Amino acid sequence: MLKYLFRLIVSLFFIWALSYPFIERSNSTIEGETALIKPPVKKKEKPLHNVKLPDFNGFSDVKEKNMLFLTLFGRMLRLKIKKSCSNGQRWRLH
Repeated sequence: MLKYLFRLIVSLFFIWALSYPFIERSNSTIEGETALIKPPVKKKEKPLHNVKLPDFNGFSDVKEKNMLFLTLFGRMLRLKIKKSCSNGQRWRLH
């Protein structure tokens, strides 16, 4: 008898656990009335440089976009790579 009662309780628990996400809960707002939620205000970030950047999205040609990017930031990238390499080794990704 105790065995069947235990099985019944466990079965009811699993049925409740499986159906719990689908049970409709009442919300604190009335139907038709929506809570007014203000969107978070995004702070405009200040640039860390004084260089006026071109609109990279305006370029449809990828080669042209890459050349423009490398002309603007190539020297800085080369210096960073040179600084990160030790003993004059070539910089590698792996």
